[in-house]
Amino acid sequence: MAQQPPNRLWNDLMGPRPEERYERPSAAAALSILGGAFVVVSGGVIAATGLGAQSLAFGADTGAFVAIGIIEVILGLLIVFFGVFVYASVRWHIGGGTVIVVLSAFALAGLGGSLLGGVLGVIGGVLAIVYTPPEDRPAAARSLPRRVCLHCGWMRDADARACPHCGHDPDS
Repeated sequence: MAQQPPNRLWNDLMGPRPEERYERPSAAAALSILGGAFVVVSGGVIAATGLGAQSLAFGADTGAFVAIGIIEVILGLLIVFFGVFVYASVRWHIGGGTVIVVLSAFALAGLGGSLLGGVLGVIGGVLAIVYTPPEDRPAAARSLPRRVCLHCGWMRDADARACPHCGHDPDS
């Protein structure tokens, strides 16, 4: 089967195709998706009941908390979407991680959301931001061949003129 030429638009926007296996920011995506799911659930509970921690503490109107619950659900769905986005398109890990951190901070900012969901989202977003794709990592240092000094048994570089430990000529 002949290999198809790469689709330039796909590669520019999404990076390598999914069938091309390489390392992805899995932990960042998983924590973001899990945090977003917690935010969706807590927002759904707030929207369905009209009760949040703030309404119990301050005696506020339940209609306002239904709206806050709906906003929480939308925030949670966006966090989940960007968690999947970070996993699917590795090239955009910094932008996606930044959006995840901002949305999770809004969820933590007292909109009635889940503390656990917001914290997981922030951690996942930060992991996405600091992720380094394999092609951007520095090449591993080349390992020089090593030999044992016949006089003292110390390991030395193969091209060394004298042993760094005892100073003897390595060939004697």
